[in-house]
Amino acid sequence: EQHVSDFGTLKYDTKGKNFWSRAYNNSPAGNTGINTPTALAVDQSGNVYVVGNYQTDFNSPTTQVILQYQNSSNKKEDGKQKVISNDFNIGNGGSTKSVCIDQQGFLYVTSHEKTDSNSSTVIKFDSSGQAIWTKKNNASSVAGAVMDNTGNLYVASTNNDSFVVFKYDGSGNQTVFSGDIQGEAKAIAVDPNSNVYVAGVPYKQQSGSVVVVNYDSYGSIYW
Repeated sequence: EQHVSDFGTLKYDTKGKNFWSRAYNNSPAGNTGINTPTALAVDQSGNVYVVGNYQTDFNSPTTQVILQYQNSSNKKEDGKQKVISNDFNIGNGGSTKSVCIDQQGFLYVTSHEKTDSNSSTVIKFDSSGQAIWTKKNNASSVAGAVMDNTGNLYVASTNNDSFVVFKYDGSGNQTVFSGDIQGEAKAIAVDPNSNVYVAGVPYKQQSGSVVVVNYDSYGSIYW
């Protein structure tokens, strides 16, 4: 059985009017394969970046892609699609999970390696798709990533059945937040003061239980 799926990206105005819609298929023929977008972000100029994964079938290796959609007052140029990175090396058929953009327009793509259950990767790219640095860390799953207003990236993960947050500055220097919070991280947010909030599901608890942890920007737990 042949499976086909495309990326679909649409731009709307504040009243719900559709400006444009774009499709992307990584197959050379354009009519095969599984194309799965995983996240998008918008830079300060209004350009849209979409990250995702591609497989020729469910059993094939996964490759990765970053798409850019141009923001322009020229209708012919608005929404113009460009592949800025294709099959960047995150190892072992990894799958993209999130993308964040800092105020200078650098992209931070987070991924998890399917065939290595304790490894995830963060890559910093410039706006043309050139990798600047790559960092690997120990994580059995990745919940998501956010960026504060000073350019620090926070990645919510789970390792050894506990919450862990990896913080990276623009140079790739890493700080690890832990605190022995048992559970699986599911979501992350940061406030204007760089306080970090991670929500997740506790292990060995009744269904419906939720754990929320508040860290300061240095990794100390407020509550």
